[in-house]
Amino acid sequence: MTVSQQIEDLTSRKDSYVLLQRFSMPTKDGPQDAIAVTFEVSKILLSFYTIMVGFIMLQLWYLAVLVGIGIFAKSKRLTRNMGVANVAIWNSPAPLSVIKAMFDYSSRIPLYALMWAAAAALAWAGSFTMSLLVSPELIIGAAAPANLQSIYVPEVPQGNLSSVFLRWLSLQVPSNLRAIEVLEALNPKTGQATNTSSFNVIVQNPQISTDSKGRQVYQVDYSYNLDEVDFGLQHIEKLSLAAQGSCVTEYNWYNDSQVDNTTNVTYDTYYPYGSIPDGISVSLADGKPPLAFISVPQNQSGANISFAAIISSVQRRSFTPGSDPLYLTQPWPADQPADPFGAGYVVQTQRPALSCWQQDMWTHNGQSKATSEIEQLGVLPPALVDVFKQTLGVPRIINLAQALGTSMLKSAATSQGYYFDAQASSLHDDLQRLVLGAYIATKNTLTETTMFSNIYESDIPNLAFNESEKQFKGGAADFVIYGNNFAALRINFLIVVPIITVVLWLAVYLLTDNPFFPLPWAYVNALKAPVLYSAVDVETFRNDHESGWRRKSQAPYYKEKDKLAHVRPKYDKERRIFSWHSHTHE
Repeated sequence: MTVSQQIEDLTSRKDSYVLLQRFSMPTKDGPQDAIAVTFEVSKILLSFYTIMVGFIMLQLWYLAVLVGIGIFAKSKRLTRNMGVANVAIWNSPAPLSVIKAMFDYSSRIPLYALMWAAAAALAWAGSFTMSLLVSPELIIGAAAPANLQSIYVPEVPQGNLSSVFLRWLSLQVPSNLRAIEVLEALNPKTGQATNTSSFNVIVQNPQISTDSKGRQVYQVDYSYNLDEVDFGLQHIEKLSLAAQGSCVTEYNWYNDSQVDNTTNVTYDTYYPYGSIPDGISVSLADGKPPLAFISVPQNQSGANISFAAIISSVQRRSFTPGSDPLYLTQPWPADQPADPFGAGYVVQTQRPALSCWQQDMWTHNGQSKATSEIEQLGVLPPALVDVFKQTLGVPRIINLAQALGTSMLKSAATSQGYYFDAQASSLHDDLQRLVLGAYIATKNTLTETTMFSNIYESDIPNLAFNESEKQFKGGAADFVIYGNNFAALRINFLIVVPIITVVLWLAVYLLTDNPFFPLPWAYVNALKAPVLYSAVDVETFRNDHESGWRRKSQAPYYKEKDKLAHVRPKYDKERRIFSWHSHTHE
């Protein structure tokens, strides 16, 4: 089982969703009335409904045959060959049987046989096509409604750093790891990384320019979009979140470098946005792999949020040269002892910081609002408004980067101690990793509310629960869980198909063998094989009305139960002729 499959199994654990409960399934065509069942039950129902749809098509074929035979059996131009062909058609149970029968008559009545063969072929093709449509019409998707009792949203503690705040941070770690692990999952057969091309994410290639000092300036723009289906929102249409952002290398925040002569470690100091109190110092002492420090200016409001990233890559060693501004290398210093493993390059000091911004805008029916004003859209229930405000109040990429620590940068993913591949490392790849992770984390915002550990529930209140009223806030569970263990079935399809099946069966029964009153076209039943046999099994057609046969339905019977049959089927092997003959001649 791959990492991504394990994550999906975890997100669809049994206590996070409910089955056999009616809910509103979000789809690209709008909410659909649905009910969730286990995957195993869905397979059984799919087979059963495929049979029913096939039965429906067969009944429609029977009705078509009834109309056709009813017309042609009374035609003044009815030939004997057409008459016997009508018998073959009326006694054939399925379109394929009619095709075979008409093939036998194609040389005798070519146009008539071709017409019925074409009609039967069309009916068979329609039946086959309809059977293929059962699955997409019955199974809307792999989703089930969230279990209200499993929802726990740790509320952000008020005040300064404390043990409660640290506990709150620890509860956020698993969700961030799950988001980034999806990107790291490998296909066990191909060994290729997760295909992210289906994600609604765009990370542009760097726009490269040069500043007045000849330094390379990289700018990487990105964006992603999510809608109500991605979030799994019930009862909601045309709600979307559009995130747009950009990061550019910023050299002016660099202040100075200090070298510790004892350890020969260089400390580069940066002042993000020129704020001295928020100065950040990075060095080899931060850790072995490249590392990033995130700084967010205080008192920001609105949809556009700025943040800074200071990359600690200085003095990391590489066997290959790096040209990206964040990982620009220089040859190993000649005045220092050679690297014990033969690394020939080291990252230069004074690497640029990253100045970034991101704007999150929610749109519904043409009205757009920032996350801090999302309730003004008037579409989300109170509980989910609180969840989105807390989780996405600042761009998700910020919280993700802060939580991942050494796992934030792609350049650190393949590092070994102080050594990494500078040539393969870049601002674009690092940012792409974070943007994709932020997209997944944002998409899983509501699903994650069913997965938080409640070990600190006594210290950290549940944001989705109203303590004064002792009940969950309105709409806390108005979303679905996506997973592999269940399926959402369309309720309309579940109800309509059996009804149509029964109605058509009754219609065919009443229109072909009505026991209550005679039908104008009841003569077609004279073509039924049992009726034909009863007509043959008489001494003479002249006294047919005086015989003991009763032909009031398609199941004629002889009034004397023990009376021996007058005729027997016969086959002349020499002449290869089918016929009937009297038992008195045996």
